[in-house]
Amino acid sequence: MVGIVDAVTGTGAAKAQAATAAANAQAAATNAQLERDRLAAESTRQVMTYALIGVGVLIAGFVAYKAVA
Repeated sequence: MVGIVDAVTGTGAAKAQAATAAANAQAAATNAQLERDRLAAESTRQVMTYALIGVGVLIAGFVAYKAVA
């Protein structure tokens, strides 16, 4: 009877392998989400940096214009 149950439900080793595979898949999904979040934060940081540079150049141009005019 035990052999029939193991044949239908899978052996203990197969169940352990399946559990390990599921844990690895979950870890990979978590790592992918973290990497996506990191890249999104990096992209936002770059946009903000270039925006601040642009505003600085605009202000410097206005100050130079006022100094000459």
